[in-house]
Amino acid sequence: RMLSSLYLDMTATLLQWGERRKAEAWREELARLAARTQNFMAIDDLSWVDTMFAMLDGRLLDAMEYASRSEAADRGSTPRLWRGRLAAWIGDIETLEGAVKWTEAVETYFTPAFRAVFFAYQGRHDEAHALLAGLVPGLIAKARTERVSLNALALLLESAVASGEETAARELLMVLQDDPSNVAFPSSVDIARRRAGPLALSG
Repeated sequence: RMLSSLYLDMTATLLQWGERRKAEAWREELARLAARTQNFMAIDDLSWVDTMFAMLDGRLLDAMEYASRSEAADRGSTPRLWRGRLAAWIGDIETLEGAVKWTEAVETYFTPAFRAVFFAYQGRHDEAHALLAGLVPGLIAKARTERVSLNALALLLESAVASGEETAARELLMVLQDDPSNVAFPSSVDIARRRAGPLALSG
């Protein structure tokens, strides 16, 4: 189980660094582990990895299929987020609406941020902005005194960029890139890439 998580993190990190060939090598290690052990975590982690490769390659329908497998395996909220994003990209209105309804039925720490992302992709920008207005100031204030979830910040930034909320996007990006402790986490390696959205909004 721990080895599977390591292979997943290594693959994702290398992909975000642009090291495609090295990421593919780690993906093969994960595939061999899943085939050898038939461990459900390894099999599901392989679905996650295949989803990432498919998205990067523009094979969005394949990515949707892989993400659906992870959701069916009840692997938490991340597959639902991926399916919501993919639904928006391929114009699957029904699946995107289903993702919004899921956020109304399940309340977790990340649910409001998920909802803000889905609203932005639905074109419900006023509702996305209202959520951002209620979430961003408190999260930024908290980030000045203690560690906050990098994933929550990144989700809100995604919503702000997709819905055209320039001020929130700029403020969130500053928190993400100015906190030196963020570099301790593999998911932080794409912070530099996230600068493009807020910069585009500000011209």
